[in-house]
Amino acid sequence: MTIAGWRRAAVAAASLLLVAGCSGDDAARPATTSTTSTTRPGATGSTTSAPNPRDVETCASISAADVNALGVAGLAVAQVQNVSDLLQGAAEGGTGCWFSLVPGSAGPDASASLTILAHPDGGAYFDGAVERLTDQEPVVGLGDAAFSGTDSPGSGSTTVITRRGPLVVEVRIGRADVLDRNLLIALAGLTLEREDQP
Repeated sequence: MTIAGWRRAAVAAASLLLVAGCSGDDAARPATTSTTSTTRPGATGSTTSAPNPRDVETCASISAADVNALGVAGLAVAQVQNVSDLLQGAAEGGTGCWFSLVPGSAGPDASASLTILAHPDGGAYFDGAVERLTDQEPVVGLGDAAFSGTDSPGSGSTTVITRRGPLVVEVRIGRADVLDRNLLIALAGLTLEREDQP
C-alpha cells in the first residue's frame, strides 16, 4: 500500500474514531490499535509499526457494486478497506469499513470518504453517537430507531445511524455533496438487513 493509501486509511479510521468518541472511563483509557511490525528492506534492527487495514471486496455486507448501484452518475469506488482493527472505545467489536469514492469527473484530489460501522452489540455506541449529532433528524421506518445529522458542524459531512435490537449500523460520508441523506439511509437500510441475518 502506498503512503497515500495508508494516509487515507488513517483518515477513515480517524473518522470512525471521532464518530465513536469516548465517554466516561473510555476517555481515560489509552488508545490501542492492532499493528503490524515490519523491518524495512536493508535496515538492521529498525522496525516500523502501522495500523492493519485490509483491502477487501465486501465490508459490513456492502460491496463496491452496492455503492455503485446507488445510481450516482460518474461515482466510482476506488478502494474498500476493512479498518475494524483500528476501532476504539464503544466502537470496538464492530466491523469498520472505509470506501474511497471518486465523484463524477472530479480530479484525483476530489475523493470522498464513506465509512460504515456495523456493531452486533452497539447500544453504547448508538447512544453516544446520537448524542453527538447536530442538526439531528429522526429517520422514520429505519430499524427500531434511526437519526441523521452531522457529527462535526461545518464539516460538510452527513451521518445516518440506526439500530435494530442490539445491532447498530452507522453510515457517514465526509462530503454530503457526493451522497445525499436519502442515499445514506438506503445504504444503512441495506447494511442493517444484511447484517441482521442469522
